Amino acid sequence: MVYVKLFLEILVAILAVMGLYHLICGIAQKLFGSKKLLVAIEILTQRDAESAEVLIRDALFQYIRLPSERLAVLTLPELAEHPALQRAIQTYGVECYVIGQKPQ
Repeated sequence: MVYVKLFLEILVAILAVMGLYHLICGIAQKLFGSKKLLVAIEILTQRDAESAEVLIRDALFQYIRLPSERLAVLTLPELAEHPALQRAIQTYGVECYVIGQKPQ
């Protein structure tokens, strides 16, 4: 029983150190990271365009860590005017770039 308690105390200490390390790294990235980076979401299919809001919300978790605070949507010309995609772009205020063709 003593060994189990000792193991759990060591585990908690290790997790606390890891949490503190990640907190410091996150703050350092936010303060001193490159302002030239952005998170980009590719919308290349009809299904992607229909679920654009979910994809954008998922990308917002990465957005919080970026010092540039930029989020962009890359889409094809035929999907650029999709109603669900346009609604999500308006709602979250992200940048939208139309690319010429589907990447290989």
